Amino acid sequence: MQNNFIQYLKYATIVMLLAMALVWIVTRFVMHQPQWFQGFWGIPVFYFLLYAGFHYGALLNTEGKAFVRYYMVASFLKLLLLVAIIVGYALFNKENARGFAINFLLSYFVFMAFEVYYLRKHFGSR
Repeated sequence: MQNNFIQYLKYATIVMLLAMALVWIVTRFVMHQPQWFQGFWGIPVFYFLLYAGFHYGALLNTEGKAFVRYYMVASFLKLLLLVAIIVGYALFNKENARGFAINFLLSYFVFMAFEVYYLRKHFGSR
């Protein structure tokens, strides 16, 4: 289990760096708002920590129905948390809400695609 988690962390670090690059490219060149990147680099770091924690929990629940149950509950709780963060940020920081939401969702899709790929590759045959 420990080797699998360390391997996951290595891949997730690469994905985090790719998400950071994507956030920077979008804010700098697509939206022409380089000031939005200040602090937004932390979004991929947040996702890295969140997904690493949930992946560790998945490794503890690898037996059939326990894994499915854990994954469904964890996905639901992740989604609730992420929606609450976007809504909370939009309510308290309206001037940067658009940039935050766009970068937050970009990072979400990058990490979600990675999670689906990684879990199917390592747990799909069970």
